Amino acid sequence: MRSESKVNKAFNIAQPIQGMTTAKTFAQPEIGIKMRCDVHFWMASFIHVLDHPFYAVTGDDGSYRIDGLPAGAYTIEVWHEKLGTQTAQITVADGETNTFDFTLQKTG
Repeated sequence: MRSESKVNKAFNIAQPIQGMTTAKTFAQPEIGIKMRCDVHFWMASFIHVLDHPFYAVTGDDGSYRIDGLPAGAYTIEVWHEKLGTQTAQITVADGETNTFDFTLQKTG
């Protein structure tokens, strides 16, 4: 298991024993840390390290929901492995539900 971190310390750990587990901690927020296997090229994943509890993973239809966000002005960001990052500014009033849609498109 190899991390391809750009902000946090990268690591590469062999896991030769079935059921072996390893715990690692990331010290700094970082989006899109790629994890991959040096033996099985098709095995990969991404980790997002945040300094707050407000995030969502989209559903199969692309929908998302972030609950419990305090009133205020925010920058909301969407990230996709191949389509990149988009941001938008939103303001949420106390007790308000707000909607924001992103459209990601392949360029080039």
